[in-house]
Amino acid sequence: MFIFGDKIEVHCEKDCNDRYHGNAYALGDRFVFICKYVNGKINGNLRMFDNYTGEEILKANIINNLAHGRYEFYSGGELIERGIYKQGAKYFHMRFQNGKVYEYGFSKDDKLHGFGSTKDQYGFVYTSPDWVMGVINGLGCIEDKNGEVTFYGRFNNNIPESECKDKHPMMLKKWAKSQKERYSEVPLKCAEYVLT
Repeated sequence: MFIFGDKIEVHCEKDCNDRYHGNAYALGDRFVFICKYVNGKINGNLRMFDNYTGEEILKANIINNLAHGRYEFYSGGELIERGIYKQGAKYFHMRFQNGKVYEYGFSKDDKLHGFGSTKDQYGFVYTSPDWVMGVINGLGCIEDKNGEVTFYGRFNNNIPESECKDKHPMMLKKWAKSQKERYSEVPLKCAEYVLT
């Protein structure tokens, strides 16, 4: 049997139909798994550990051999990702860096898809209900490190195209922030007033 590309040897009791049934552990070259089998299929919590260091890598809910429900990934003993699987596919994720959330949202193929938000390496936060495979195509918002909205409008392939005043139910707070007068625009408005 293979799990996460690791050939494993399952240690579990079998029922009268010669199927795994009960608490089990599985040993592989890279990983150790602890789980529960019901009628030959993994059901319940699965825990995965590194075979060399003993560190926990994954906790996940499994139903009929498919990840379905909450999961958590760890690296170096630190939580790096938490979310929800739905019928074997990642449905929602929240990623952590130095103990703080830097990305959250609905996902498809491990990329933001639908509503989500991510922080880039410079501290700018991109939020949109229109993520498509990790790229904003539609309404979106950019906030700076101070939480001030620097752009609220339409994106095309992650590139801001035009500002707009469209509202979206999941972005009402961002829309309200974008309608406030920005202090950086005050000198420009003063100059326009004096020159006209």
